[in-house]
Amino acid sequence: MKLLWLLACAGDEPAPAVEVPPSPAPSDAALPDVVLIVVDTLRHDALGFMGAVRPTSPELDAFAAESAWFSRAYSASTWTLPSMTTILTGQGPWDHRVVHSAVNRDDYGQLDPDIPTTATTMKARGYRTAAFINNAFLAPAFGLNQGFDVYDYEGAGLVDHRTAASTVDAALAWLGSSEEPAFLLVHVMEPHADYQPGEHAKGRFTEGLPRSREVPLGDATIDGMIVSRITPPAPDQAYIHAAYHEEVLTVDQAMGTLLHGLRARPGWDQARVAFTSDHGEEFWEYGEYEHGHTTYSVVTGVPLVLKGPEVAKGPNRSVVSLIDLHAWLVDGAGDLARLASGVEEMGRIAVMEDTLYTQQQASAVSDTRRYVAFLETKEERFFGLADDGDEVVKLSDPGAPEVARLRDALVAVRGTEPTQVADSLAVPDADTFDQLRALGYLQE
Repeated sequence: MKLLWLLACAGDEPAPAVEVPPSPAPSDAALPDVVLIVVDTLRHDALGFMGAVRPTSPELDAFAAESAWFSRAYSASTWTLPSMTTILTGQGPWDHRVVHSAVNRDDYGQLDPDIPTTATTMKARGYRTAAFINNAFLAPAFGLNQGFDVYDYEGAGLVDHRTAASTVDAALAWLGSSEEPAFLLVHVMEPHADYQPGEHAKGRFTEGLPRSREVPLGDATIDGMIVSRITPPAPDQAYIHAAYHEEVLTVDQAMGTLLHGLRARPGWDQARVAFTSDHGEEFWEYGEYEHGHTTYSVVTGVPLVLKGPEVAKGPNRSVVSLIDLHAWLVDGAGDLARLASGVEEMGRIAVMEDTLYTQQQASAVSDTRRYVAFLETKEERFFGLADDGDEVVKLSDPGAPEVARLRDALVAVRGTEPTQVADSLAVPDADTFDQLRALGYLQE
């Protein structure tokens, strides 16, 4: 039985930091640009090539057509900070432990400076490095700025945040300032709630829909739906989901601008570009709204598109984890490189964990089943999956062979105890506190 990753790291202790030496290169000219694009809160089925019910993503659909893309990719967590830490380190939350404290709910982890990141590795190899970031959970105090020459961070509230278009303009301006090889991270905040789509997208999917409210919904409404678990009537649910899709369309236009700029850059044929999300979004499919409540596929299922010189164009149904993205970014290597070259491998398993609003959960998913462990109460749940990975049937037989295989995989990767936060950090400053509270993550 083959697991995806980290079987050698079973248990609850974090893996030791490993110093990554620079890779030899004949010249700077031989180094390809490496670009990581992360769209906050973009669930796997919100894009056309992933089966969206609305025309949300013509630009990204075209990009996927010239790239390898995975229909069963999973984030390592249900919210931004641990998920982004995993993407940039190649370690699961159970190892880097940049999670929400299960003991003091006001405390969060911060990244150990001894853990190599994509940026620190690329900088050591001669790259110039920059990140353009828009989520308060990515504030420099949390440690993900390590290795970036430029860490252009702007926090975000529900409505007040730097737009995807402005973020892309800033990123392209930096990229175009030199032809030296670059590692660039572009993170955009839309389609995270609240919803305020751009003018070209506003009303495209919501016009004519019955509803009792309008977007932007406002702090009180969002807080009520997330924290107080107020469930709006079905017409309002449909309207809110349609407004989310309008924000996806807004992002798609900005991504078209970004991809056009990348294609114009010398060496595009050799560049490695990854497009993904930190997590998805729940629209009451399982009784909750937003993210951070559950590890189900609507929250942990994400798009993953890889463009590079050795990828095979088209879809791949293999179950993959964003844990493996770091190795592909820094070396074009690892499981993702092998699968993106055209190998499709059934029987793989992905593991994810951590929540914001409930007790910690850990979960393992395969082609046909999902296993969920509630780490404090020790409750277990089992689900059958549809072809797109969504949970459709709650199962009752804990002895089924596939359930046992998932349970064994989860235990081998991370054990059964809650992950303890590393280097506990209270929310670092008043501005970040206000932004996280505006986003619904803090209730004080």
